[in-house]
Amino acid sequence: LSGTENAFDPVFAPTGDRVAFIADGELRLYDMRRGLMQSLAKVFDPLGIAWENDDAVLVAQDGGHNLARVSIQAPRLNVLLNNVRTGLKLPELLPDGARGLATFADFLTTFDLKSGSVRALSPTGPVRLDPASSSIAILGAGARYSSGLLIYGAPDGSFRFVPNSQLWNKP
Repeated sequence: LSGTENAFDPVFAPTGDRVAFIADGELRLYDMRRGLMQSLAKVFDPLGIAWENDDAVLVAQDGGHNLARVSIQAPRLNVLLNNVRTGLKLPELLPDGARGLATFADFLTTFDLKSGSVRALSPTGPVRLDPASSSIAILGAGARYSSGLLIYGAPDGSFRFVPNSQLWNKP
């Protein structure tokens, strides 16, 4: 596809007719129905993107230290979480649209767009993201959620499933 040179991190829109991706320091959108390419925003040091809904894309940028929303209809960065000390990468929104999953260092994390909190995931629920909690936090990367299951890449290179969709709902 023309305009996709140097592209990475493609994600399909919920409707499946568009794909968002990063290329040459920009968040771009390709509309497969119309064959049109659109530049949505300049991004700095991006670490992943995710669709929020059919009209908005989230991007972890600045080395993951902020998470921003970009509307397709009015393209500009609207920072949701700023100066996140954790450096989030590979974000994915949960079905409620208010919380999501991401990776920090080697840990799975959950973030809340309303409160701005970022917590590590553990088998008993979210825990503080600090050295004391690192022994119980789940190691892994690339967490994705579907049909009540959390799947992620484990340090040994395998995929792991967590069938408890309540994992991140606990206080």
